Amino acid sequence: MNAAKSVSSSNVINAPRSMTSMAKKIDSSVKVENASQSDRRLIRRDDNHENLVFIRLDAEGSSSPNMLAFLRSINDSTRCYSTSSSCLDAIRSTKESVFFICSIYNIELLMTVHKMENVEAIFIVDSNPRDIKGDFPKLIGVFTQQEQLFRSLKDTVEIFEQIRLENFSFEEETSFLWYQLWRDEASDFFTSFKHRS
Repeated sequence: MNAAKSVSSSNVINAPRSMTSMAKKIDSSVKVENASQSDRRLIRRDDNHENLVFIRLDAEGSSSPNMLAFLRSINDSTRCYSTSSSCLDAIRSTKESVFFICSIYNIELLMTVHKMENVEAIFIVDSNPRDIKGDFPKLIGVFTQQEQLFRSLKDTVEIFEQIRLENFSFEEETSFLWYQLWRDEASDFFTSFKHRS
């Protein structure tokens, strides 16, 4: 039986930078649904962390051009959706690992996204944060400021890449799935970090 945990907006990750990305960078297309022309011009093709996509749900249309540009500066493969149904369809159809970012608090949506196998991490940006009741180990945090979100995203991507790269040779030798280790390691790391806060 899972004990209910409370995740508050103060649970923001400040993980140390542990290693520079060694992942091969590739150029891929970006899918931005309902983005304005100015938003599309700001989206640059800088970094694509292979097999990782940021999927952002912006149902309120609150994404600033700076938000989209910054997400793209962390990971080239960034998709933004304006409806939860199109966003959920995109998550279901992708074979890549997903970092889900949303600007709305909806417990049903959180539960649905959390159950999806390819979702590795969840980030919520909410100017009026609420405590979230339940067991959501994939939930990295609820952020009141975009700067907190950006720092946490960078740190989480670095941890994700480090674990993937460290286990790459091991994966070749055995049938062990690296992403299972990522989930275990990340869950332990974030749980211990939350307890220190």
